[in-house]
Amino acid sequence: TGNITVTRYFLVFALVAGAVGMGSMLSGLDHITTWTLESFSSSAAVSAMSLILTFEALGTITKQQY
Repeated sequence: TGNITVTRYFLVFALVAGAVGMGSMLSGLDHITTWTLESFSSSAAVSAMSLILTFEALGTITKQQY
């Protein structure tokens, strides 16, 4: 049951990180078209959140394997 619980957490983190990553991509495309400081800061913030969530999912599965 321990492996199933960790797998569920990994799936949740991975799906959320994927959704935030898609939002990051859309925000980056918007920044390329407008090219203002405001669009850069929002794009950078969403990209950082996506990276943190990806590392959290990676850390969850790595913790389970070792």
